[in-house]
Amino acid sequence: MTVTLDIFIITWNRASFLSRTLEKLASSPFAQCRLTILDNCSSDDTASVCACWMQSFPDSRVIHRAKNIGGNANYLRAVEEATADYTWVLCDDDDLDFTAAAECLTALSKSEYDIVCVGSPHLYEWEYGLSCNVHQLIERGARYYRNLGFFPATIFRTVLFDSNCLLKGYSNINNFYPQIEFVNKSVRENFRVYTCSIPIVLRNRDNSSGFSGLNWFASWVNTCQTITDSRLRFHVINQVLEEEGGRVKMIFIYLCGEKLMSVYSWQTYKRYLTDIFLGIDTLNRLIFCLALPCTLMPRWALKLLRRIRWYLSDEIPPLIDFDRRDLHSSE
Repeated sequence: MTVTLDIFIITWNRASFLSRTLEKLASSPFAQCRLTILDNCSSDDTASVCACWMQSFPDSRVIHRAKNIGGNANYLRAVEEATADYTWVLCDDDDLDFTAAAECLTALSKSEYDIVCVGSPHLYEWEYGLSCNVHQLIERGARYYRNLGFFPATIFRTVLFDSNCLLKGYSNINNFYPQIEFVNKSVRENFRVYTCSIPIVLRNRDNSSGFSGLNWFASWVNTCQTITDSRLRFHVINQVLEEEGGRVKMIFIYLCGEKLMSVYSWQTYKRYLTDIFLGIDTLNRLIFCLALPCTLMPRWALKLLRRIRWYLSDEIPPLIDFDRRDLHSSE
């Protein structure tokens, strides 16, 4: 049985990254798959990069948008364009390692898996080389929602991303996760999953975009409201808060970090705080209330307290730097 795969790359003003991605893809077994580049109205050299590399792919096309519709909408448009048995939507800036390409293609050729996970080792490690269902993954403690939140790491059976998933995806565009209903569906219907033993997609952590940590966390909490099982919903939210040292630390970081960065107006800041407070469980709300007075302190006082804490504890400053935007890219 021959199984087909549609590969999409969504891109915007990252010609150099895109060229690197196409170069690696062209030298891989996936070069024979149908490739579509969705250019979100780039103003750099993206068009010339596409023209240069298209001859390396026997079945390829480029769709240049007349205006920038945003990375999340571009992702959903890619899903709408897909007609093959499986779909893989890539970003333009992540790194690719095709060591496990043959393994991935073998898993797809069996046509027994609904999802094939192909990365990322830098995004919340879970066990690789597994053939199981979604419920078994969750029972193993895998950060399933967080892993599938990184959409380039997922190849999925196209027909399962149906019109309902698309509709709810468009309604969640402002919260950064247009694939969330597909993820929910995979849990409800207990999809069959294969995880490659060696990650193919390696997330690019050096790129950044114009939103802050608090903006992201508020969006994540809002996205999790689509999870109908309340126990699972709070579990998924708490997994994020426990990633970098515990929920107390992370809640203070999100709230105080935003104040130090002064990225948004008070009205926007207040909306994010409200969304988070309404979406978290009781214990986190208590911690949130304890941290809330810090948001009223002047910026200079928060910076001073932070430096005093580092000095007294002899700590290395945390990975989340309040004075810059440590954020993942979006096209």
